[in-house]
Amino acid sequence: MILRSISKHVKDQNWFAVLLDLCIVIFGILIGLQVNDWRLSISNQQKERAYLERMHEDILFSEQFAERTIERRVDGFNKSMALLTQMLNDTDAITGVFESCYVPTYTSIQLSLPSLSSVNELLSTGQAGVLSSSVVRAAALELQQRGKLLARFQDQAVYSISDMSDDFADEIRLEHYIDDNNEFRITTTCDFSSLQANNRFQNALIDNLDTADAFINRNLIPWSEQINHLHELLDETLDLSHQGNQ
Repeated sequence: MILRSISKHVKDQNWFAVLLDLCIVIFGILIGLQVNDWRLSISNQQKERAYLERMHEDILFSEQFAERTIERRVDGFNKSMALLTQMLNDTDAITGVFESCYVPTYTSIQLSLPSLSSVNELLSTGQAGVLSSSVVRAAALELQQRGKLLARFQDQAVYSISDMSDDFADEIRLEHYIDDNNEFRITTTCDFSSLQANNRFQNALIDNLDTADAFINRNLIPWSEQINHLHELLDETLDLSHQGNQ
């Protein structure tokens, strides 16, 4: 209809009317583009919100996993250090009885890391641009890189750390139990006097402690700290608050 109107006004040489018709056409196009941009913006915001909420759920689980893991690994490391210190310094306390002890083995650094599927999906499919915050994007990428470094360290350390419970099977005994969370747990007992007289054991213990220290302080804790950092950013972006932080 507008084309007929323009054609008629051109024939009549009514240039003012032609200009008015053109303005109406241009205005209509601009309105259409603006509405389309608005719909696209709403769609992107909804998509971003969905991704952020999924990431938040993954981060909550990973944060709890990291907290439990660090607590157990640090506790085990401290017990191993106490064992080494006792063997080197406190000779009067050493007996030949099998008593509770803790020695770091490959299981001390072997973890099945949370998948963080939302973060990996976002980055691997090239959809990181859906996140409007460059800070959140950078934090998610950093977390993914930290996870890869942690996994790589585990793969390499498995071949360098001694399986002390197998190498010193006559002096170290393993027992198991099921904890309150219905998880399989292992306890260790050691023949302290025999192990104290064994230089090979002490050397292996020191080597394993060095590896465990690198795992905990240079890999596991930085990964956990990045999880906490991303969690804070997601809470801020989603305007969330947790009861413990109120």
